[in-house]
Amino acid sequence: MSRWLAIAAYQCQIDGLPTGSIDFQVRYFNVDQPEDVELALRSEPTHEYQNHLGQTVSWPLQAIPNIQGILPIEQGSEIIGFIADRDDFERWAGGSAA
Repeated sequence: MSRWLAIAAYQCQIDGLPTGSIDFQVRYFNVDQPEDVELALRSEPTHEYQNHLGQTVSWPLQAIPNIQGILPIEQGSEIIGFIADRDDFERWAGGSAA
């Protein structure tokens, strides 16, 4: 199989400190093996920019929870993604966050 979807988790950091936000992206790849998907994701440079306060915001890759074979889609396309805070995850998981 040469068509893959990968779920990639990127942690938000401001000046190198985690903010508690995570960006989950579903990414498409047309490569030979799932190991090639992981290599491609881990080889990408970290997305980084300056915010309105002059702080450096970065989104380093933290995890690749899943890589799965799929039908063809345009290579490199982000299919779906979301950004949520830790409190959101706690609430969604039935924790105590309001």
